[in-house]
Amino acid sequence: MIEELQEEIAQLQRKSCELEELSQSDDHLHLLQTLQALSTISDAKDWSKIRVYPDLCVQTLRRAMTHLVQTFLSELKTLTDTECVTFDPATAGCRLVVSEYGKKLKYYKTASPSSSDDTERFDCPMVLGTKGFTSGRHYWEVQVGLRTDWDVGVAKETVTRTRVTLKKENGFFAIGKRSSEYQVHCTPYTVLHLCPRPTCVGVYVDYMEGRVSFYDVERKMHIYSFTGESFTEKLFPYFYLHSWAKKSKPLVISSM
Repeated sequence: MIEELQEEIAQLQRKSCELEELSQSDDHLHLLQTLQALSTISDAKDWSKIRVYPDLCVQTLRRAMTHLVQTFLSELKTLTDTECVTFDPATAGCRLVVSEYGKKLKYYKTASPSSSDDTERFDCPMVLGTKGFTSGRHYWEVQVGLRTDWDVGVAKETVTRTRVTLKKENGFFAIGKRSSEYQVHCTPYTVLHLCPRPTCVGVYVDYMEGRVSFYDVERKMHIYSFTGESFTEKLFPYFYLHSWAKKSKPLVISSM
């Protein structure tokens, strides 16, 4: 049916062009002789009996979207079977403490002792993942809970560790939360309106495609994507954690 409609549309477009050219002619006899032929369409079909059922269209779309989501989740499953992300204590800012197995990150108001000659360590409550990558696709999930100040994403290996300005142009590809506001760390400043609030954020990286995407894991919803990037150096998982509370809950990398 679609092919037949397209053919009739093409015929009408051709006749429209011919009529436009004919209207510019001064030969009135030729105009009268040609007009009747142009005013009809050969083998035109009567479409008045065709009925479209919206419910069927919606059901078809719903099935297609369900299949798409299932395919996406299946692809993520193949990635998460082998992905293992841990916090790197050697890069953790002085108020951050990494758990024994590297899966939990906690913020303390009192600075913890650190090596003064450790050039890999941030001078603010940031930390990188232990392992970086220069190819492939990667996915991990971070339990952010209802904390007020956090970031998740990736950072280039060469990002500065002191007096950090957090934005894409400086090698950080991240989203986060400050107080009650969700934001993308980029220029121009971008606010994310997320409701309900995500408590577990998935981070997906396709190095070759230049994509970093974020998802609300519980609701299986896309949050934001950096796209069209040209990665040329090693990327590391990136995290930020701060708390004004007396008892701060840790940031947790989910065990996949």
